[in-house]
Amino acid sequence: MDPRDLRIGNMLYAEDEIVIVVAIDGKEEDEFDVYVGNGHGKVIKVKPSQMIIRPIPLTDEFVLKSGLFNEYGKLKFDVKGEPYSLRRENGHVVLMSGKNEQLIHFWEVKYLHRLQNLYYVLAKEELKIKRD
Repeated sequence: MDPRDLRIGNMLYAEDEIVIVVAIDGKEEDEFDVYVGNGHGKVIKVKPSQMIIRPIPLTDEFVLKSGLFNEYGKLKFDVKGEPYSLRRENGHVVLMSGKNEQLIHFWEVKYLHRLQNLYYVLAKEELKIKRD
């Protein structure tokens, strides 16, 4: 996992528990410490090179539990008053216009943190995710 893909608020797995990135400390160009918090108020420091943290795949099961997409498989948002949506399709994410036209295929968006980052860039707000 490349720590340069991470930003504060991203959700990941750490030792099979969902955690949230609370801080990133870049000491050198390729050396980072990532601080993650769990649901119990504990914050731990991890090095991505130790592979203690790993991305959350956008599996059907996770997507259903987290309530990310509506019943039509779309994640809707507005950009400057214009409707858009993101849709999962064959293992990647597609940006759709309000007229249901495919605009851009995001082939690298297979993990939750990348979807969070894409959504933030497009919608200018954090992605709301249900947690157990």
